[in-house]
Amino acid sequence: MINKKILSAAVKIMPNRLQDKAICSALNLLFVNKITLDADKTVSVSVNDLNKQWFMRLTAKGFMPLAQKVVGDNDIQLSTDLATIFASQRRSQLINALESGAICVVANNQDKQAFLSAFEAITQPQIDNIVNRGYRFLRMTPPTRIDINKVVFDDIECQQDVDFIRDHAVNIEKTDLPKALRLMELAHKARPEGPFIRDKVMEYRKLLQSK
Repeated sequence: MINKKILSAAVKIMPNRLQDKAICSALNLLFVNKITLDADKTVSVSVNDLNKQWFMRLTAKGFMPLAQKVVGDNDIQLSTDLATIFASQRRSQLINALESGAICVVANNQDKQAFLSAFEAITQPQIDNIVNRGYRFLRMTPPTRIDINKVVFDDIECQQDVDFIRDHAVNIEKTDLPKALRLMELAHKARPEGPFIRDKVMEYRKLLQSK
């Protein structure tokens, strides 16, 4: 995971115009066709412990950088901190952050509800896509979202997670069959209708019983 010092340094050396473009691109990928507002809005995004704030306009075409900043008088204000951003790489934590106020949305009731609804519509694959793009943008290797050695059922949030666990189980079935069975059983719990996963669970159990 990127630590605060590395990210702070990267932000400081990155031209503001490039930062604005990157933030708008990320928001457009996350919220594409999901936010319905009655008119164009000015938006500020703040990361408090980075002491950074970005300004943009939200139109029917999406988020666009503002040529002239609107400090202190934006229609919609989003604010959070780095720890929350990192935790929100999991959709469940993103929703928790919204509910707890760790991600704060300040706007009139209608616009706030539009944003909250758009946040709730974000999928885990969309988040994974943004995270991977962010790391590539910073020329860093993205971390694996699921720790295969500690994964539990609650860590599985989308079908791609099931695929990842299933494929890892197959990769280690020759070298660590007990672990492969544990992973395949997790995949089976998450996707009980999958015939390949079901058959693999039965195969692994029989092999272990015969030893």
